[in-house]
Amino acid sequence: MTTKEVALKAIHYTQVRKVNIVAQLWHASRCILQAEECGWHCISLRGVDAFAPTDPQPWVRHPLSWLLKESRYRYTESREGNFVIQPRTTV
Repeated sequence: MTTKEVALKAIHYTQVRKVNIVAQLWHASRCILQAEECGWHCISLRGVDAFAPTDPQPWVRHPLSWLLKESRYRYTESREGNFVIQPRTTV
């Protein structure tokens, strides 16, 4: 399941809309955004800045795998008009 699918499914099990997010830090900002889009009010974040080599999801086993998956996600979302990639600025 995707983050958004989990957030949408979970919201039907409670009347409470406040949530504590537990997420891998590389994913945390999108996780919070998607949870709030689904109707949750995020009040805290507990983040982990590590990758789990035995995780059942292959893209969270290694930083390179995450970057490859994330780059495909961002490209797909930007092509659909749902996600805008901010250009890097140089100083």
